[in-house]
Amino acid sequence: MRHGRSISIALLLVTALAAQLPAQKKEATGKEAEVALAEFAKFYANNNEHVRKAAVDQLGDCNHAKAVLPLLQAFEDDSEIVRKSVRLARTEKPGAVHIELPEDVAKHRTSAKPLKPKRFRRSVPDDKIADIAFDSIRRAKRPVIIAATGTIRQRASKQLRKLCETSGIGVISTFMAKGCVDMDAEYCLYTIGLGSKDRVSLAIDDADLVITLGFDMVEYHPRLWNPDGDKHIIHADFLPAEIDQHYHPDVELIGDLAHTLGMLNERFEKHGVPEYDLSKQAQIRTDMSTDIAEHADD
Repeated sequence: MRHGRSISIALLLVTALAAQLPAQKKEATGKEAEVALAEFAKFYANNNEHVRKAAVDQLGDCNHAKAVLPLLQAFEDDSEIVRKSVRLARTEKPGAVHIELPEDVAKHRTSAKPLKPKRFRRSVPDDKIADIAFDSIRRAKRPVIIAATGTIRQRASKQLRKLCETSGIGVISTFMAKGCVDMDAEYCLYTIGLGSKDRVSLAIDDADLVITLGFDMVEYHPRLWNPDGDKHIIHADFLPAEIDQHYHPDVELIGDLAHTLGMLNERFEKHGVPEYDLSKQAQIRTDMSTDIAEHADD
């Protein structure tokens, strides 16, 4: 659990799967029970998603689970399912994984040995798309960065700070990305995320290019900062952008975010930093710092 990342696996016992049988089959006994069980197996095969969802509903709200793995139908499968669940939980974006474990499987002992974890490297953007993105950043006059939750994970914040110290481009963080840059740094434009307009919103209004890093719409919906849908956007994240009428990026840098920022840093080192007009961002930071100092004792 390095870098403050957590692995959450919801291991739930499914005790009432038979409740999904048609009502007339619930009281079956003896030979009828065998027939009912066979019919239930057929019913499950034909209604897999429905049964799994119903079972989850019976045990509580699991709508926030990152994934629901196939029903664990035999205790010999447990090492495979557990290894898969941990891998899914750690994969971007990290989150809980739900495993369904029926009672008749849970009561067995198993001789299966855990599968040994095998590390893998995440994919990274290719040089061609990185060049296209960098060209857009160089041609911009008033770029601004929205740093979201993805920058907190892995090594992304370190590379982000290096990029900003080199280029001077201002960084606005979402609530979930607070701390990705030093609040005392001149390029820090503090935090955004409230529904109403704030001083920091003016930096986005003034920008001719918005660079989003590890951005998730749930943090601060684009309709609040791009109401007309006319902003030029570069989307850099582990996953492709979720397209919206207010969020339709011109360029997408998909892959490991720290590596992506490192590629941009290499290009700044090679080609230098253009003359940006960041005076508006500097003024906004000054005004916000004054506000913070004024109400520090409130």
